[in-house]
Amino acid sequence: MKIPFDIWEHLMRIASIYDTGTCFLFWPEDTGLSMYVWHWIWARIFIILNISDVFVWAKIIHVTQFLIATLTMYYFSKTAFQFLSVEHRELTIKFLALSSTLLWFLGNGTISIYQQAWINWYSVTYQGISVPLLWYMLALTIRLLYEESLGITKKSFYLIQIVLASFLVLIIHPTEFVYYLINLFVLFAVHIRRSLRYIRKNFVSLSILILCMVILGIQVKQAGWLPLPVLLHGLKLNVLLKDIQEIGHWVTQEGGNRIPYAISELTIFSMICAVLFRIRQFFSRNGTDRKLYDFLLISSALFLFIPLNGFLAGMAGITTHKDIVWRFFFGSAWFLFLPFIIDRVVILLMKKEDILYPFTINIAMIILFLFLSRFMFHQSFYLNANSIIHLTDSHQVGLQYSQDDMERLAGIIRQNDAPADGLINIFYIRGDMAPILRTVIRKYVYADRRYLWPKATFFEKGLNKKYRLIDIDLPDDFPKNEEIFRYFNLEKKP
Repeated sequence: MKIPFDIWEHLMRIASIYDTGTCFLFWPEDTGLSMYVWHWIWARIFIILNISDVFVWAKIIHVTQFLIATLTMYYFSKTAFQFLSVEHRELTIKFLALSSTLLWFLGNGTISIYQQAWINWYSVTYQGISVPLLWYMLALTIRLLYEESLGITKKSFYLIQIVLASFLVLIIHPTEFVYYLINLFVLFAVHIRRSLRYIRKNFVSLSILILCMVILGIQVKQAGWLPLPVLLHGLKLNVLLKDIQEIGHWVTQEGGNRIPYAISELTIFSMICAVLFRIRQFFSRNGTDRKLYDFLLISSALFLFIPLNGFLAGMAGITTHKDIVWRFFFGSAWFLFLPFIIDRVVILLMKKEDILYPFTINIAMIILFLFLSRFMFHQSFYLNANSIIHLTDSHQVGLQYSQDDMERLAGIIRQNDAPADGLINIFYIRGDMAPILRTVIRKYVYADRRYLWPKATFFEKGLNKKYRLIDIDLPDDFPKNEEIFRYFNLEKKP
Protein backbone atom coordinates (compact mmCIF):
# COMPACT_ATOMS: atom_id res chain seq x y z
CA MET A 1 0.00 0.00 0.00
CA LYS A 2 2.90 2.34 -0.56
CA ILE A 3 2.16 5.79 -1.97
CA PRO A 4 1.84 6.66 -4.85
CA PHE A 5 1.36 3.28 -6.55
CA ASP A 6 -1.65 1.88 -8.44
CA ILE A 7 -3.58 0.68 -5.39
CA TRP A 8 -4.32 4.28 -4.35
CA GLU A 9 -5.86 5.16 -7.70
CA HIS A 10 -8.22 2.21 -7.43
CA LEU A 11 -9.09 2.89 -3.80
CA MET A 12 -9.82 6.52 -4.73
CA ARG A 13 -12.23 5.44 -7.44
CA ILE A 14 -13.99 3.02 -5.11
CA ALA A 15 -14.24 5.76 -2.47
CA SER A 16 -15.74 8.23 -4.94
CA ILE A 17 -18.42 5.72 -6.02
CA TYR A 18 -19.04 4.74 -2.39
CA ASP A 19 -19.53 8.39 -1.33
CA THR A 20 -21.15 9.99 -4.40
CA GLY A 21 -22.20 7.26 -6.84
CA THR A 22 -19.84 8.60 -9.54
CA CYS A 23 -16.28 7.55 -10.41
CA PHE A 24 -13.43 10.05 -10.19
CA LEU A 25 -10.02 10.52 -8.62
CA PHE A 26 -9.08 13.65 -6.65
CA TRP A 27 -12.11 15.82 -7.46
CA PRO A 28 -15.35 15.21 -9.41
CA GLU A 29 -14.09 16.53 -12.77
CA ASP A 30 -10.91 14.42 -12.48
CA THR A 31 -12.45 11.38 -14.17
CA GLY A 32 -9.49 9.83 -16.04
CA LEU A 33 -10.04 6.38 -17.60
CA SER A 34 -13.43 4.91 -18.46
CA MET A 35 -12.89 1.44 -16.96
CA TYR A 36 -14.80 1.75 -13.70
CA VAL A 37 -17.00 -1.38 -13.57
CA TRP A 38 -14.62 -3.23 -11.25
CA HIS A 39 -14.61 -0.24 -8.89
CA TRP A 40 -18.40 0.01 -9.02
CA ILE A 41 -18.80 -3.67 -8.11
CA TRP A 42 -16.53 -3.39 -5.07
CA ALA A 43 -18.12 -0.08 -4.00
CA ARG A 44 -21.57 -1.68 -4.08
CA ILE A 45 -20.30 -4.65 -2.03
CA PHE A 46 -18.86 -2.32 0.61
CA ILE A 47 -22.06 -0.25 0.69
CA ILE A 48 -24.07 -3.43 1.32
CA LEU A 49 -21.60 -4.54 4.02
CA ASN A 50 -21.54 -0.99 5.46
CA ILE A 51 -17.72 -0.85 5.46
CA SER A 52 -16.16 2.57 4.85
CA ASP A 53 -12.54 2.00 5.99
CA VAL A 54 -10.28 1.92 2.91
CA PHE A 55 -7.66 -0.21 4.67
CA VAL A 56 -10.30 -2.86 5.38
CA TRP A 57 -11.36 -2.57 1.72
CA ALA A 58 -7.80 -3.25 0.60
CA LYS A 59 -7.52 -6.35 2.81
CA ILE A 60 -10.85 -7.77 1.62
CA ILE A 61 -10.06 -7.19 -2.06
CA HIS A 62 -6.53 -8.56 -1.71
CA VAL A 63 -7.56 -11.75 0.07
CA THR A 64 -10.55 -12.34 -2.25
CA GLN A 65 -8.63 -11.84 -5.49
CA PHE A 66 -5.60 -13.72 -4.16
CA LEU A 67 -7.84 -16.75 -3.55
CA ILE A 68 -9.50 -16.40 -6.97
CA ALA A 69 -6.08 -16.19 -8.64
CA THR A 70 -4.87 -19.26 -6.77
CA LEU A 71 -7.93 -21.35 -7.65
CA THR A 72 -8.05 -20.34 -11.33
CA MET A 73 -4.30 -20.87 -11.85
CA TYR A 74 -4.55 -24.27 -10.20
CA TYR A 75 -7.58 -25.17 -12.33
CA PHE A 76 -5.86 -24.07 -15.56
CA SER A 77 -2.69 -25.99 -14.69
CA LYS A 78 -4.66 -29.09 -13.69
CA THR A 79 -6.63 -28.93 -16.97
CA ALA A 80 -3.45 -28.58 -19.05
CA PHE A 81 -1.71 -31.50 -17.31
CA GLN A 82 -4.82 -33.66 -17.54
CA PHE A 83 -4.75 -33.52 -21.35
CA LEU A 84 -0.98 -33.22 -21.87
CA SER A 85 -0.55 -36.81 -20.71
CA VAL A 86 -3.21 -39.49 -20.43
CA GLU A 87 -0.91 -41.67 -18.31
CA HIS A 88 -1.10 -39.62 -15.13
CA ARG A 89 -3.15 -40.47 -12.09
CA GLU A 90 -5.37 -37.78 -10.57
CA LEU A 91 -3.10 -37.25 -7.55
CA THR A 92 -0.03 -36.75 -9.77
CA ILE A 93 -1.89 -34.14 -11.82
CA LYS A 94 -2.85 -32.29 -8.64
CA PHE A 95 0.76 -32.14 -7.46
CA LEU A 96 1.94 -30.94 -10.88
CA ALA A 97 -0.76 -28.24 -10.87
CA LEU A 98 0.28 -27.18 -7.37
CA SER A 99 3.91 -26.85 -8.53
CA SER A 100 2.92 -24.77 -11.55
CA THR A 101 0.69 -22.49 -9.48
CA LEU A 102 3.59 -21.86 -7.10
CA LEU A 103 5.89 -21.04 -10.03
CA TRP A 104 3.31 -18.61 -11.44
CA PHE A 105 3.19 -16.69 -8.16
CA LEU A 106 6.98 -16.59 -7.78
CA GLY A 107 8.04 -16.10 -11.38
CA ASN A 108 5.76 -13.27 -12.54
CA GLY A 109 6.55 -9.75 -11.40
CA THR A 110 8.03 -6.39 -12.34
CA ILE A 111 9.84 -3.36 -11.00
CA SER A 112 8.62 0.16 -10.28
CA ILE A 113 11.15 1.45 -7.75
CA TYR A 114 10.62 -1.89 -5.98
CA GLN A 115 10.65 -5.36 -7.55
CA GLN A 116 7.43 -7.12 -6.57
CA ALA A 117 5.61 -10.29 -7.58
CA TRP A 118 2.53 -9.91 -9.78
CA ILE A 119 0.15 -10.67 -6.93
CA ASN A 120 1.65 -7.85 -4.83
CA TRP A 121 1.23 -5.26 -7.59
CA TYR A 122 -2.16 -6.25 -8.93
CA SER A 123 -4.20 -8.03 -6.26
CA VAL A 124 -6.03 -4.76 -5.45
CA THR A 125 -6.64 -3.73 -9.06
CA TYR A 126 -8.96 -4.82 -11.86
CA GLN A 127 -6.14 -6.99 -13.28
CA GLY A 128 -6.37 -9.01 -10.09
CA ILE A 129 -9.58 -10.49 -11.50
CA SER A 130 -9.19 -10.12 -15.28
CA VAL A 131 -5.94 -12.15 -15.46
CA PRO A 132 -7.36 -15.09 -13.43
CA LEU A 133 -10.48 -14.99 -15.64
CA LEU A 134 -8.22 -15.25 -18.71
CA TRP A 135 -6.73 -18.52 -17.47
CA TYR A 136 -10.14 -19.82 -16.46
CA MET A 137 -11.54 -19.11 -19.93
CA LEU A 138 -8.56 -20.80 -21.52
CA ALA A 139 -8.96 -23.87 -19.30
CA LEU A 140 -12.62 -24.21 -20.31
CA THR A 141 -11.69 -23.78 -23.99
CA ILE A 142 -9.13 -26.60 -23.74
CA ARG A 143 -11.75 -28.79 -22.07
CA LEU A 144 -14.24 -28.10 -24.86
CA LEU A 145 -11.68 -29.16 -27.43
CA TYR A 146 -10.23 -32.17 -25.61
CA GLU A 147 -12.91 -33.61 -23.35
CA GLU A 148 -14.47 -36.07 -25.76
CA SER A 149 -17.12 -37.35 -23.35
CA LEU A 150 -18.74 -33.94 -22.84
CA GLY A 151 -22.53 -34.05 -22.93
CA ILE A 152 -24.65 -31.24 -24.31
CA THR A 153 -25.50 -29.97 -20.80
CA LYS A 154 -21.88 -29.70 -19.64
CA LYS A 155 -20.76 -28.31 -22.99
CA SER A 156 -23.42 -25.61 -22.80
CA PHE A 157 -22.40 -24.86 -19.21
CA TYR A 158 -18.78 -24.34 -20.31
CA LEU A 159 -19.84 -22.12 -23.22
CA ILE A 160 -22.06 -19.98 -21.00
CA GLN A 161 -19.19 -19.53 -18.55
CA ILE A 162 -16.82 -18.47 -21.36
CA VAL A 163 -19.36 -15.91 -22.61
CA LEU A 164 -19.94 -14.48 -19.14
CA ALA A 165 -16.22 -14.42 -18.32
CA SER A 166 -15.50 -12.72 -21.67
CA PHE A 167 -18.13 -10.10 -20.89
CA LEU A 168 -16.61 -9.46 -17.45
CA VAL A 169 -13.10 -9.17 -18.87
CA LEU A 170 -14.28 -6.79 -21.61
CA ILE A 171 -15.91 -4.41 -19.16
CA ILE A 172 -13.29 -4.73 -16.41
CA HIS A 173 -9.98 -4.72 -18.32
CA PRO A 174 -10.24 -5.72 -22.01
CA THR A 175 -6.51 -6.29 -22.56
CA GLU A 176 -6.88 -9.82 -21.22
CA PHE A 177 -9.56 -10.50 -23.84
CA VAL A 178 -6.93 -9.67 -26.46
CA TYR A 179 -4.71 -12.29 -24.79
CA TYR A 180 -7.57 -14.79 -25.01
CA LEU A 181 -8.12 -14.11 -28.71
CA ILE A 182 -4.41 -14.61 -29.42
CA ASN A 183 -4.51 -17.93 -27.56
CA LEU A 184 -7.66 -18.90 -29.45
CA PHE A 185 -5.97 -18.18 -32.78
CA VAL A 186 -2.88 -20.25 -31.88
CA LEU A 187 -5.05 -23.07 -30.53
CA PHE A 188 -7.08 -23.13 -33.76
CA ALA A 189 -3.95 -23.01 -35.95
CA VAL A 190 -2.22 -25.87 -34.11
CA HIS A 191 -5.39 -27.99 -33.97
CA ILE A 192 -6.77 -27.00 -37.35
CA ARG A 193 -8.23 -30.42 -38.22
CA ARG A 194 -9.62 -31.01 -34.74
CA SER A 195 -10.95 -27.43 -34.68
CA LEU A 196 -12.72 -27.75 -38.03
CA ARG A 197 -14.19 -31.07 -36.97
CA TYR A 198 -15.34 -29.49 -33.70
CA ILE A 199 -16.90 -26.53 -35.56
CA ARG A 200 -18.83 -28.84 -37.90
CA LYS A 201 -20.01 -30.97 -35.00
CA ASN A 202 -21.06 -28.00 -32.82
CA PHE A 203 -21.96 -25.42 -35.44
CA VAL A 204 -25.27 -24.37 -33.86
CA SER A 205 -23.95 -23.92 -30.31
CA LEU A 206 -20.84 -22.08 -31.55
CA SER A 207 -22.98 -19.79 -33.72
CA ILE A 208 -25.07 -18.93 -30.67
CA LEU A 209 -21.86 -18.34 -28.70
CA ILE A 210 -20.44 -15.98 -31.35
CA LEU A 211 -23.78 -14.15 -31.64
CA CYS A 212 -23.91 -13.68 -27.86
CA MET A 213 -20.33 -12.36 -27.82
CA VAL A 214 -21.06 -9.93 -30.67
CA ILE A 215 -24.19 -8.66 -28.91
CA LEU A 216 -22.28 -8.29 -25.65
CA GLY A 217 -19.45 -6.51 -27.48
CA ILE A 218 -21.89 -4.05 -29.04
CA GLN A 219 -23.48 -3.41 -25.66
CA VAL A 220 -20.09 -2.88 -24.06
CA LYS A 221 -19.09 -0.46 -26.83
CA GLN A 222 -22.35 1.49 -26.69
CA ALA A 223 -22.09 1.76 -22.92
CA GLY A 224 -18.68 3.37 -23.32
CA TRP A 225 -16.99 0.70 -21.21
CA LEU A 226 -14.52 -0.41 -23.88
CA PRO A 227 -11.46 1.88 -24.27
CA LEU A 228 -10.90 3.17 -27.81
CA PRO A 229 -7.34 1.81 -28.24
CA VAL A 230 -8.83 -1.68 -28.39
CA LEU A 231 -11.06 -0.81 -31.36
CA LEU A 232 -8.51 0.61 -33.82
CA HIS A 233 -11.04 2.65 -35.70
CA GLY A 234 -10.77 6.15 -37.09
CA LEU A 235 -7.09 5.71 -37.96
CA LYS A 236 -5.61 5.76 -41.47
CA LEU A 237 -3.10 3.11 -42.56
CA ASN A 238 -0.16 5.53 -42.72
CA VAL A 239 -0.98 6.79 -39.22
CA LEU A 240 -1.26 3.23 -37.92
CA LEU A 241 2.10 2.24 -39.40
CA LYS A 242 3.74 5.34 -37.93
CA ASP A 243 2.25 4.61 -34.51
CA ILE A 244 3.33 0.96 -34.70
CA GLN A 245 6.91 2.02 -35.44
CA GLU A 246 7.04 4.67 -32.70
CA ILE A 247 5.43 2.49 -30.04
CA GLY A 248 7.59 -0.49 -31.00
CA HIS A 249 10.74 1.61 -30.71
CA TRP A 250 9.71 3.00 -27.33
CA VAL A 251 8.84 -0.44 -25.93
CA THR A 252 11.94 -2.28 -27.19
CA GLN A 253 14.61 0.43 -27.23
CA GLU A 254 13.65 2.85 -24.47
CA GLY A 255 12.82 0.49 -21.62
CA GLY A 256 9.08 0.22 -22.16
CA ASN A 257 9.22 -3.57 -21.85
CA ARG A 258 10.88 -3.40 -18.40
CA ILE A 259 13.51 -5.93 -19.36
CA PRO A 260 15.14 -7.72 -17.58
CA TYR A 261 12.97 -7.29 -14.48
CA ALA A 262 9.65 -8.31 -16.06
CA ILE A 263 11.00 -11.78 -16.96
CA SER A 264 12.40 -13.91 -14.16
CA GLU A 265 15.40 -16.17 -14.52
CA LEU A 266 13.23 -19.24 -13.97
CA THR A 267 10.94 -18.16 -16.81
CA ILE A 268 13.89 -18.14 -19.21
CA PHE A 269 15.15 -21.51 -17.95
CA SER A 270 11.68 -23.03 -18.20
CA MET A 271 11.26 -21.93 -21.83
CA ILE A 272 14.72 -23.26 -22.77
CA CYS A 273 13.80 -26.62 -21.23
CA ALA A 274 10.44 -26.54 -23.05
CA VAL A 275 12.11 -26.06 -26.44
CA LEU A 276 14.70 -28.81 -25.77
CA PHE A 277 11.95 -31.19 -24.64
CA ARG A 278 10.00 -30.47 -27.84
CA ILE A 279 13.08 -31.22 -29.95
CA ARG A 280 13.39 -34.57 -28.18
CA GLN A 281 9.74 -35.28 -28.98
CA PHE A 282 10.69 -35.54 -32.65
CA PHE A 283 12.38 -38.81 -31.70
CA SER A 284 10.06 -39.99 -28.92
CA ARG A 285 6.50 -39.04 -27.90
CA ASN A 286 7.11 -39.74 -24.19
CA GLY A 287 3.37 -40.08 -23.60
CA THR A 288 2.76 -36.42 -24.38
CA ASP A 289 -0.03 -34.91 -26.48
CA ARG A 290 2.12 -33.08 -29.02
CA LYS A 291 -0.62 -30.80 -30.33
CA LEU A 292 -1.51 -29.44 -26.91
CA TYR A 293 2.16 -29.13 -26.01
CA ASP A 294 2.81 -27.24 -29.26
CA PHE A 295 -0.06 -24.86 -28.54
CA LEU A 296 1.22 -24.12 -25.03
CA LEU A 297 4.80 -23.72 -26.26
CA ILE A 298 3.97 -21.47 -29.21
CA SER A 299 1.54 -19.25 -27.32
CA SER A 300 3.89 -18.99 -24.31
CA ALA A 301 6.84 -18.06 -26.50
CA LEU A 302 4.71 -15.58 -28.46
CA PHE A 303 3.60 -13.69 -25.35
CA LEU A 304 7.21 -13.47 -24.19
CA PHE A 305 8.37 -12.37 -27.66
CA ILE A 306 5.77 -9.65 -28.31
CA PRO A 307 7.31 -7.02 -25.97
CA LEU A 308 10.78 -7.85 -27.34
CA ASN A 309 10.02 -7.32 -31.04
CA GLY A 310 9.48 -3.81 -32.39
CA PHE A 311 6.71 -4.60 -34.87
CA LEU A 312 4.77 -6.95 -32.57
CA ALA A 313 5.17 -4.53 -29.64
CA GLY A 314 3.84 -1.72 -31.86
CA MET A 315 0.86 -3.83 -32.90
CA ALA A 316 0.17 -4.69 -29.27
CA GLY A 317 0.48 -1.01 -28.37
CA ILE A 318 -2.14 0.22 -30.84
CA THR A 319 -4.44 -2.66 -29.91
CA THR A 320 -4.21 -2.01 -26.17
CA HIS A 321 -1.95 0.82 -24.94
CA LYS A 322 1.78 1.37 -25.27
CA ASP A 323 2.28 1.60 -21.50
CA ILE A 324 0.98 -1.93 -20.92
CA VAL A 325 2.64 -3.82 -23.80
CA TRP A 326 5.18 -5.23 -21.33
CA ARG A 327 2.30 -6.93 -19.49
CA PHE A 328 1.95 -9.36 -22.41
CA PHE A 329 4.65 -11.29 -20.54
CA PHE A 330 1.90 -12.23 -18.08
CA GLY A 331 -0.02 -14.01 -20.85
CA SER A 332 2.67 -16.71 -21.12
CA ALA A 333 2.03 -20.17 -19.67
CA TRP A 334 5.78 -20.73 -19.11
CA PHE A 335 5.11 -22.03 -15.58
CA LEU A 336 3.64 -25.30 -16.90
CA PHE A 337 6.74 -26.66 -18.57
CA LEU A 338 9.28 -27.23 -15.81
CA PRO A 339 7.00 -29.33 -13.54
CA PHE A 340 5.81 -31.34 -16.55
CA ILE A 341 9.31 -31.96 -17.92
CA ILE A 342 10.71 -32.90 -14.50
CA ASP A 343 7.86 -35.39 -14.13
CA ARG A 344 8.54 -36.91 -17.56
CA VAL A 345 12.25 -37.24 -16.81
CA VAL A 346 11.51 -38.97 -13.48
CA ILE A 347 9.19 -41.43 -15.27
CA LEU A 348 11.86 -42.07 -17.90
CA LEU A 349 14.54 -42.77 -15.31
CA MET A 350 12.43 -44.71 -12.80
CA LYS A 351 10.29 -46.52 -15.38
CA LYS A 352 7.21 -45.70 -13.32
CA GLU A 353 5.07 -42.78 -12.22
CA ASP A 354 6.00 -41.14 -8.94
CA ILE A 355 4.40 -38.28 -7.01
CA LEU A 356 6.96 -37.29 -4.39
CA TYR A 357 10.13 -37.09 -6.51
CA PRO A 358 8.89 -34.55 -9.12
CA PHE A 359 7.37 -32.30 -6.46
CA THR A 360 10.56 -32.45 -4.36
CA ILE A 361 12.73 -31.68 -7.39
CA ASN A 362 10.49 -28.70 -8.25
CA ILE A 363 10.92 -27.29 -4.74
CA ALA A 364 14.69 -27.89 -4.96
CA MET A 365 14.74 -26.11 -8.33
CA ILE A 366 12.95 -23.12 -6.83
CA ILE A 367 15.48 -22.95 -3.97
CA LEU A 368 18.39 -23.25 -6.43
CA PHE A 369 17.07 -20.41 -8.58
CA LEU A 370 16.47 -18.23 -5.54
CA PHE A 371 20.20 -18.57 -4.85
CA LEU A 372 21.25 -18.09 -8.48
CA SER A 373 18.90 -15.15 -8.94
CA ARG A 374 20.22 -13.36 -5.87
CA PHE A 375 23.95 -13.85 -6.44
CA MET A 376 24.46 -14.46 -10.17
CA PHE A 377 21.64 -12.92 -12.22
CA HIS A 378 19.37 -9.84 -12.17
CA GLN A 379 17.53 -10.86 -8.96
CA SER A 380 14.05 -10.77 -10.50
CA PHE A 381 13.00 -14.22 -9.28
CA TYR A 382 14.59 -13.73 -5.86
CA LEU A 383 12.94 -10.34 -5.30
CA ASN A 384 9.55 -11.63 -6.52
CA ALA A 385 9.73 -14.47 -4.01
CA ASN A 386 11.00 -12.14 -1.27
CA SER A 387 8.06 -9.80 -1.83
CA ILE A 388 5.60 -12.68 -1.35
CA ILE A 389 7.40 -13.88 1.79
CA HIS A 390 7.00 -10.37 3.23
CA LEU A 391 3.45 -9.95 1.98
CA THR A 392 2.14 -9.25 5.47
CA ASP A 393 5.13 -7.17 6.61
CA SER A 394 3.90 -3.58 6.98
CA HIS A 395 7.46 -2.24 6.70
CA GLN A 396 7.86 -3.87 3.29
CA VAL A 397 4.45 -3.32 1.70
CA GLY A 398 2.53 -1.06 4.07
CA LEU A 399 1.82 2.65 3.94
CA GLN A 400 4.86 4.83 4.66
CA TYR A 401 2.96 6.82 7.30
CA SER A 402 1.51 5.74 10.64
CA GLN A 403 -2.01 5.99 12.02
CA ASP A 404 -0.82 8.85 14.26
CA ASP A 405 0.45 10.71 11.17
CA MET A 406 -2.93 10.37 9.48
CA GLU A 407 -4.80 11.50 12.58
CA ARG A 408 -2.51 14.52 12.83
CA LEU A 409 -3.16 15.30 9.16
CA ALA A 410 -6.92 15.03 9.76
CA GLY A 411 -6.60 17.52 12.62
CA ILE A 412 -4.75 20.01 10.39
CA ILE A 413 -7.44 19.68 7.74
CA ARG A 414 -10.26 20.23 10.24
CA GLN A 415 -8.63 23.47 11.36
CA ASN A 416 -8.57 24.77 7.77
CA ASP A 417 -11.81 23.31 6.42
CA ALA A 418 -13.93 26.45 6.89
CA PRO A 419 -17.25 26.77 5.01
CA ALA A 420 -16.94 28.45 1.60
CA ASP A 421 -19.83 30.68 0.44
CA GLY A 422 -21.26 29.02 -2.67
CA LEU A 423 -18.00 27.14 -3.35
CA ILE A 424 -16.68 23.66 -2.58
CA ASN A 425 -13.45 23.31 -0.61
CA ILE A 426 -10.55 21.63 -2.38
CA PHE A 427 -7.11 21.29 -0.83
CA TYR A 428 -3.62 21.86 -2.19
CA ILE A 429 -1.11 19.87 -0.16
CA ARG A 430 2.20 18.06 -0.43
CA GLY A 431 1.79 15.33 -3.05
CA ASP A 432 2.50 12.35 -0.81
CA MET A 433 -0.38 13.39 1.46
CA ALA A 434 -2.83 13.91 -1.42
CA PRO A 435 -3.94 10.22 -1.76
CA ILE A 436 -4.40 9.94 2.02
CA LEU A 437 -6.37 13.18 2.17
CA ARG A 438 -8.62 12.08 -0.70
CA THR A 439 -9.08 8.41 0.21
CA VAL A 440 -8.80 8.17 3.99
CA ILE A 441 -10.03 11.63 5.07
CA ARG A 442 -12.33 11.95 2.02
CA LYS A 443 -11.58 15.52 0.97
CA TYR A 444 -11.16 16.83 -2.56
CA VAL A 445 -7.54 17.52 -3.51
CA TYR A 446 -5.98 19.38 -6.43
CA ALA A 447 -3.35 16.80 -7.36
CA ASP A 448 -2.42 13.89 -9.57
CA ARG A 449 -1.43 10.45 -8.35
CA ARG A 450 2.25 10.74 -9.31
CA TYR A 451 2.56 14.47 -9.90
CA LEU A 452 1.50 17.62 -8.10
CA TRP A 453 0.06 20.27 -10.39
CA PRO A 454 1.44 23.84 -10.07
CA LYS A 455 -0.95 25.92 -8.00
CA ALA A 456 -1.38 28.45 -10.82
CA THR A 457 -2.94 25.82 -13.13
CA PHE A 458 -5.94 25.60 -10.78
CA PHE A 459 -6.93 29.13 -11.77
CA GLU A 460 -5.91 28.66 -15.42
CA LYS A 461 -8.41 25.78 -15.66
CA GLY A 462 -11.16 27.96 -14.22
CA LEU A 463 -11.71 25.61 -11.29
CA ASN A 464 -11.94 28.61 -8.94
CA LYS A 465 -15.46 29.23 -10.27
CA LYS A 466 -16.66 26.08 -8.49
CA TYR A 467 -14.03 25.37 -5.85
CA ARG A 468 -12.18 27.30 -3.17
CA LEU A 469 -8.53 26.24 -3.10
CA ILE A 470 -7.15 25.83 0.43
CA ASP A 471 -3.35 25.76 0.47
CA ILE A 472 -2.04 23.59 3.31
CA ASP A 473 1.54 23.98 4.53
CA LEU A 474 2.46 21.07 6.78
CA PRO A 475 4.59 21.74 9.88
CA ASP A 476 8.34 21.28 9.50
CA ASP A 477 8.28 18.30 11.86
CA PHE A 478 5.57 16.47 9.90
CA PRO A 479 6.98 13.13 8.64
CA LYS A 480 8.19 13.01 5.04
CA ASN A 481 9.31 9.91 3.16
CA GLU A 482 12.22 11.22 1.10
CA GLU A 483 12.38 8.10 -1.07
CA ILE A 484 9.05 8.98 -2.70
CA PHE A 485 10.29 12.43 -3.69
CA ARG A 486 13.43 11.03 -5.33
CA TYR A 487 11.26 9.25 -7.89
CA PHE A 488 8.10 11.37 -8.14
CA ASN A 489 7.53 15.10 -8.56
CA LEU A 490 5.27 15.65 -5.55
CA GLU A 491 6.53 18.95 -4.13
CA LYS A 492 4.19 21.95 -4.11
CA LYS A 493 4.67 24.49 -6.90
CA PRO A 494 3.60 28.15 -7.25
